[in-house]
Amino acid sequence: KLPVNERNYKIDIELERYEKALLNLSKAGDEHFDTVVELIEEHDLYFVALSIYDNDDVKEEHKFKIYELYGDYLISHSEYITAAKFYTKCNQLEKAFRAYKNTSNWQMIIVIAHKLNYDEDQLSDLASTLAISFKNMAKFQDAATLYIDYCDDSYEAINCLISGCLWNEALRLCYKHDEIDMIEEDLIPCVEDAYEQYVEQIKDKTQRFRKYFNRIQIVKKNNILFPKFIQDPSSNTDIGGLFSDTSSFASSMSGSSAYTLVSTITAGGTKKKKKKKKKRLRGKEGSPHEEEYLVMAMKELVPTKKQQEEIGELLEILLELNFTSKAVHLQDLYSEFIDLINKANDIVLAPIIGSGVDRWLEDKKPTLLTPADWKIPLTSHQFTS
Repeated sequence: KLPVNERNYKIDIELERYEKALLNLSKAGDEHFDTVVELIEEHDLYFVALSIYDNDDVKEEHKFKIYELYGDYLISHSEYITAAKFYTKCNQLEKAFRAYKNTSNWQMIIVIAHKLNYDEDQLSDLASTLAISFKNMAKFQDAATLYIDYCDDSYEAINCLISGCLWNEALRLCYKHDEIDMIEEDLIPCVEDAYEQYVEQIKDKTQRFRKYFNRIQIVKKNNILFPKFIQDPSSNTDIGGLFSDTSSFASSMSGSSAYTLVSTITAGGTKKKKKKKKKRLRGKEGSPHEEEYLVMAMKELVPTKKQQEEIGELLEILLELNFTSKAVHLQDLYSEFIDLINKANDIVLAPIIGSGVDRWLEDKKPTLLTPADWKIPLTSHQFTS
């Protein structure tokens, strides 16, 4: 006669109650552990297995085997960090190392390397490989830390920081590691280049935003004066004729794919039922969706909080490197752009007449711009060029 746990296990298997079967088999004795492993893998019973074996009364070798099985399962589902944690719990350090290397968690890669008794040269080679990967992923701060802490390579670290526009930290390391020549040879040219690029970008965005802003004011006014034409896009009325005072704007925007913000989705193959094409929003004068198009185009030009902070960081380093006139000029340009955005806020985010939607109004007082602390106390009256 079979022991009660084995008997219950067989009954559960027959009834396809695999979770109960696993519980009963786990109580049947250590000699059945290989069958336990097979049952877990066959029916993906990893969570049940953890609830049974993750306690102090279980043999360490069995508990560790369950951890390893779960780690393997997680790897198959690309859950690398959690897998690495379970591999570490069962001292499968090589597997943990490989799992962490599939993530950007370089700190734990280094920790496991230490546990694997990497010597100084091996750690340096590992850190250098990681740093190159992080540079390629534009994770310049992480790359710089690896070069400094494990490769003793201040030159590469500073270059990483400069590439990431991390100006203040780059300057700090230049002084700390006696790389003063890099200030003149590497840092200053890149700061000046960034300044020139930002000036051109701000001028371009300001010009485009102002053009859209001027147009949208006319469009909104016309939508109020002639709402029936907006509400009935199928009307045969010549809407364009109503807007003859703005014909020059349409010609300036036609043919510019850069301003087309919503692409079409083409119908699929030779299927009998063709998919509906997603309407392309166009800036054509008098078109039913012109206002929505203009709103989208303007919102695309609004800088994020992070982008504003980057301007602030550039202003700081320009002052630090004695490019005061450049800092003043850049701040004045950016202030003009920000002021224009704030001026346009209420008009741009007003409901779109006749569209039946007000999705631009996300709260009671919507704003185009998320404020950021980017300004420094400079005015063009304080300094001369």
